Amino acid sequence: MRRRGAHRRSIWILVSLVALAAALVPSSVSALASTSFSIQSSAFRVPGSPYAWTFSASRLGGSGAWAFSINARRSAHNGKATQTHSWSFSLPATDITVSPNLGTVKINAHTDLQGTVNYGSVNLHFIQNSKLHTVSTKCKKTTKVLFSSSSRTGKLGGSFDFKPNTGSGMPTDVKKAPIGITVTKFIDFHRSCPSGGGGSGGGGTGCATGKSFGGSILGPPFFSASAAPIGKTSFLSFSQIASGPTIAPATNISHAITVNGPASAVVIGATGNATINGAIGTPFLSATKLTYKGGSKKTFVFGKCKNIIFTDSWHAGSLNVKFDSGAVPLDSTHLFGQASTTRIVKA
Repeated sequence: MRRRGAHRRSIWILVSLVALAAALVPSSVSALASTSFSIQSSAFRVPGSPYAWTFSASRLGGSGAWAFSINARRSAHNGKATQTHSWSFSLPATDITVSPNLGTVKINAHTDLQGTVNYGSVNLHFIQNSKLHTVSTKCKKTTKVLFSSSSRTGKLGGSFDFKPNTGSGMPTDVKKAPIGITVTKFIDFHRSCPSGGGGSGGGGTGCATGKSFGGSILGPPFFSASAAPIGKTSFLSFSQIASGPTIAPATNISHAITVNGPASAVVIGATGNATINGAIGTPFLSATKLTYKGGSKKTFVFGKCKNIIFTDSWHAGSLNVKFDSGAVPLDSTHLFGQASTTRIVKA
């Protein structure tokens, strides 16, 4: 009788352990999932400013700081020339509230946009929102959910008063309410999905040829420029990034100008010389030319390509990069810290 009783107790313990393990599986699986939240406003305008303004916030997980940014964008030449500005902040977890079902959204920066520089205040909350929309992506073979994305659209009411504190070309105050937004919750369950096979990849057998010019000024603030002819067009990019305690509580402030134009606007020769015509980027660029002479030459071979680089800081002519936050002149007295042209040709 003792053996039979002991045997029954062993079976009961085993069944209990199996049931306990089964009960723990869902929580173990869910613990592996990661959740991220994001808020993206619709573009809005304010009187006296040519810019379209937006703001965004994002956070990975249910705690920790929010990455919060305010952005401005305007264009010229039917969108072929654009100027953008971005102010980035790190806001405490308590400044932004998003409920699990996305039905509640509150943004109250308190005084966290005010420090060495006063960037104003933001205090917004949902005053109108749509039905929750959820889309799940499943693995066809296991039928398990791999990703889930839920979102609501709506409007935030309250107060949005942003002070750019950047250059005479920007408004003193950017005030707006209500503001349309989309709030999103994304869940990654970190589950693998059998592909059912696959092919082996191989490297390219040719050489992607091209040529470009680039230069930088370490600052502060840091400034960089690049230009390249691509087929029948050309692409010009100029950016300036400020960081450090002088702009606190902003973590960084960036300004950028991009221009798409005819290939003739950027000419790069075989000896590393380059000419950039600013006419295609007016009013963001001056309608003058910057000429780079080339500099010392280095050649690197990789695969079937040969990379030819000419490096120097010298240039002639002038090109004025007219950020609304303040112009950056490029001429014989304002040189790049380093500049180079790069040509990639077949080896």
